[in-house]
Amino acid sequence: MGGVSALLVLLITSALCAPISPITTLSWTSDRHNAESIHPEDGAVRMLPIEVRFRISARNTEEYEAYYADASFCVELNGLWKKCKAPGGPPIIFQLLPEGNYTTVAYITDKSGKARYHTTEGVTFTVLDSSAFNQRFGELAERSRTEQHFPKDIHLLQWAEQEQQVEIEDKVDDNIVLPRSRGSQSSSPMLVVGVKTAVVTNFSRRQAIRDTWANPATLPHDVKVLFLGCEPNLTEFKNERDRRRVLQAITKERAGYRDLLTEELECTDTYRGLADKVKSFMHLAAAEFPHARFITIADDDIYLKIDQLAENLRKTTRPWLYFGEVWAEMFANRQRPIRDNESQYHLPNDQYPMRELIPYVVGPHVVVSMEGVRFISNNYWRLRSMNGLDDVSLGFWLRITQMDAQHAPEFSSGSARSTGTSSATGASATASTPSRGIDTCIRSQT
Repeated sequence: MGGVSALLVLLITSALCAPISPITTLSWTSDRHNAESIHPEDGAVRMLPIEVRFRISARNTEEYEAYYADASFCVELNGLWKKCKAPGGPPIIFQLLPEGNYTTVAYITDKSGKARYHTTEGVTFTVLDSSAFNQRFGELAERSRTEQHFPKDIHLLQWAEQEQQVEIEDKVDDNIVLPRSRGSQSSSPMLVVGVKTAVVTNFSRRQAIRDTWANPATLPHDVKVLFLGCEPNLTEFKNERDRRRVLQAITKERAGYRDLLTEELECTDTYRGLADKVKSFMHLAAAEFPHARFITIADDDIYLKIDQLAENLRKTTRPWLYFGEVWAEMFANRQRPIRDNESQYHLPNDQYPMRELIPYVVGPHVVVSMEGVRFISNNYWRLRSMNGLDDVSLGFWLRITQMDAQHAPEFSSGSARSTGTSSATGASATASTPSRGIDTCIRSQT
């Protein structure tokens, strides 16, 4: 079995359940607290990193911490690799695992580490290297595309070469996406959706969204959808000719669709620039759409049931709203900042010295009322990013105004858009086979 550097991330979660018995020492040995493996699914094929999660019972955060304060949560792979964590601790990371087949079990242990409680049934899954996984994924995506009669994905440069109808003037209009006419309150959108996207690499995802939930033919009249780019990241292009071709293609896309923001936002198109991207968009939205009521920030790998989301938001009269999927409530577990500087979610102590994260909205979508958006806009130059983590940063900024993150159970994204149901104001999410370059997370009325 060939060796491959592997990263296995364990996210231990807990779920809400019926009332439980009074808290006593080692009461978590009760049969009523059986653990359940929920990810990866039995028989799954995955590329690293992989989240291994199991569910235990707790009615609320206080009871959860009281029951399991002295416990450790452990995961064991093939009886050979084992790591444990304290409740609320950072994710467990397994490194240097070879590719191949695995059986994983999770369990709870006491301080001694010898006793085992609530051992889950073994779940088997396969880890492939990136090339083998991408080949398998590509075959599945192609099969799904063919079955659903979707056109093939094309990249930005391919589209630009094929698209002859879009003419680029010698002098490009700086206001091509946002013409300088803000309109009246009656003509203003009620909801403005900002879709985070990588300008150069994620063209096919933007096309999938334009063809589906953001199609102008079916988009609600009071909803505006914009793609949030930044200054394009051209580091992978080594010569000036290629860089010029990419910039021309981006200009053509902006002229053709008039929905892609680039130089309008003050940010760099990198992962660490995500918080600045969100902050800059809210600053722009407050100025360009002053009469809007809500802003939604979404990832570009979801399918949003925009008509139902808009319908429910129209009925909402409460101000100062900030809601979505809040893990602190969803899993009755206070999250702690990850201090491992090798983690994608690293949060340095000098940027966030507190031991626990304040509750914040996570996942592929968040809804904020304009009161919060205006606060961020008014304090644009004062607010600092939390190491690029846009969801943590947004939650911290809004907490200054006493806007607490509100959990909407139907807006949960499950496991990183792999399984689960979710909603905000009545919208829900399930995952389906990716196609046309989009990891589909369908929002539908429950």
